[in-house]
Amino acid sequence: VLGMSKSSLSGLLDRMSEKRLIRRRTNPLDARVQEVSIEPEGQAMIEQSRFTVRYYNQRLLQPFNDDERRVIESFLIHLADNAAEIIGPAELRRRSF
Repeated sequence: VLGMSKSSLSGLLDRMSEKRLIRRRTNPLDARVQEVSIEPEGQAMIEQSRFTVRYYNQRLLQPFNDDERRVIESFLIHLADNAAEIIGPAELRRRSF
């Protein structure tokens, strides 16, 4: 879902764990499986982020009418759904055009 490699995701989880936002533990039935749960500090950050994102979205969209907002929404959905194809392989991103 995140479009991250296993090593990138593992590094992200390590950093989140160090900041006590999440807790990682090995599954007792299968040592290959890592279980991740959100710590109270992580939950508080989620709640604060929701408030912050809502605030800035309202400010960004304020000058647009409903029809314009629907076009913006459609564009952003298209971008999210097709980002991998739009951005392309890593070797193309390193080239200058």
